[in-house]
Amino acid sequence: MELSITSLADDYAVAPQVMPADLPGLAAQGFRTLINHRPDGEGGAAQPRHEELAEAARKAGMQSFYIPVMPHAMQPADVARLERILENAPRPVLAFCATGQRATAAWQVWQARQQTGDD
Repeated sequence: MELSITSLADDYAVAPQVMPADLPGLAAQGFRTLINHRPDGEGGAAQPRHEELAEAARKAGMQSFYIPVMPHAMQPADVARLERILENAPRPVLAFCATGQRATAAWQVWQARQQTGDD
């Protein structure tokens, strides 16, 4: 099944769960950074651990970052970490979680902070 990717900006997209086997194709599509918002173990044994995804991303020539966010529990520190990562992360970026909703919400809060100048 093909991964459903939603562009939020020219250089930022979100997706549901990414699997290690997806990484070469994502790199071929031009993605240079992967951000994982899904806590390890949330999806049981079928969900790859972040270390597996990070290794597959590295082999595909991508950087990867881990900002686990529990459903309905995003914290200011999560958005601050995303902001620090995005200052220097190679673009374009693909962020994901189980459905893409937390990844989208994190980006939306980050965008709002950029526009208002909130720290």
